[in-house]
Amino acid sequence: MRPLVFLALLITLGINSVHAQTKDPAAEAATQLKVLLDEDLDATFRRNPIQATVRGVPGYNHLLPDLSLATLECEHARERTALARLKALDAKALHGQDRISYELLIDKMELAVEAQQFPDADALVLTTLGGLHNVLPRAAQVTPFRKAGDYRDYIERILAASKLAEDTIARLRLGMANGWMSTRPVLDRMLFGALKVAYMDVLSRDRHPAGSRRLPGDGFAAGRAGQRARRLGGRSCRDGGIPGCRRGRGL
Repeated sequence: MRPLVFLALLITLGINSVHAQTKDPAAEAATQLKVLLDEDLDATFRRNPIQATVRGVPGYNHLLPDLSLATLECEHARERTALARLKALDAKALHGQDRISYELLIDKMELAVEAQQFPDADALVLTTLGGLHNVLPRAAQVTPFRKAGDYRDYIERILAASKLAEDTIARLRLGMANGWMSTRPVLDRMLFGALKVAYMDVLSRDRHPAGSRRLPGDGFAAGRAGQRARRLGGRSCRDGGIPGCRRGRGL
């Protein structure tokens, strides 16, 4: 009886071993790729949590972008590790959408790792298109204030603004030290943009009193606002608000 039991055990172990050796390589490669894609998407949303809020992805509504130098180093290490894992993956076993996703992700990681040899560019955290000056207004526009938790998340996001300001200043100082970043033209354009928005709002209220429908894209109001803002912006420069700002050229 015992020999029969021993023989049955050997057969069972042999079947399991054969099954393990014949595992579908395509399924294994697809599983590894999915993990890498999920990790990259999470890193993208942590780097820009406002985008996660726009897309309705939960878990990021209490965050602001983390621009600290420590986080930057961690992100660079993650990119290098992700690229190595992608290169080790059996790409030939992937087909269809998985192969397309693989090619897009490895191209993204190769560009990211290549960009690490230009650390001066990491100082560009404040531009005329975006940065500390407009992140909270943007967050207020896209936050879904539907329940109490949304308000708590938004309060936590506001409280994180001081750290974002400190991290932005730290990155800007590095850029100013190596000559890559100049704050003067950026502040000049930010001032002009802020004045233009303010006067567009005032003119829009004048042309469309309370209770009437405010028409978006009012060309007349925008034109007058732009001219008025440009005059005031120039006057601020000449009065010493931003010394010499007209001499700088934008980034």
